[in-house]
This record gives sequence, C-alpha cells and structure tokens, in this order.
Amino acid sequence: MVDPLMGQGANIASYAAFELGKAIVETVAFDARFIEEVDRARENRVFAAARWTNLMLRPPSEAMGRLILTMAQDRELCDEFTDNFNYPERQWDRVATDKRIHAWIDRRAPLAA
Repeated sequence: MVDPLMGQGANIASYAAFELGKAIVETVAFDARFIEEVDRARENRVFAAARWTNLMLRPPSEAMGRLILTMAQDRELCDEFTDNFNYPERQWDRVATDKRIHAWIDRRAPLAA
C-alpha cells in the first residue's frame, strides 16, 4: 500500500510504467529474465515508497517527533523533506530508522547555525 497517506500511488504507478516501457524497448525476449530485470529496476523506489508510507501510518517515534519539530524551525530541512516526495528512495534512506533520522538532523545542524 503506497497511497493512503503519502500520496505515492500515482507516482509509483507512473514510475513503474516508465521503467517497464524502457525495458520493453531494450529487451531481446519477454521471458522470466525480462520480469526479473523489470522488478529489479523498480524495486528500490517501489519498496521505499511502501515502507515510508507504512512508517508514517504508525505512531511517530521520538526521532520522527524530533524531525517534525526541527522542520518547523528549519525551512531548508522542511523543503528537503517535501522535495523527497519525488524521491521516496532518498526519503527512506533518511527516515528508515531512528539512527538515520537523528543523523539527518544532526548533519544539518551546522548548516542551520
């Protein structure tokens, strides 16, 4: 499920269709290997969007709360978070664990000072 909160359903469907189209143009055969290659090409972004959505459907962790509070005071961090709606794999790299969230905030701290 990638759509109930983060609005990624149409984005992911469009991305997946473009990846499939590229694979169709480049393939020499429509077989099991073709399916494996298409799945692999789409995997990171599709899984990242689903995992990010699932994370946001749960109660926020302390780290997520810190991120939200920090974004309220740091426009650039807030813009980066928002821009990452176009790159769910990038967003997932930043929010997949509390450690990653804290690292993202802490990395930006010297920039905000």
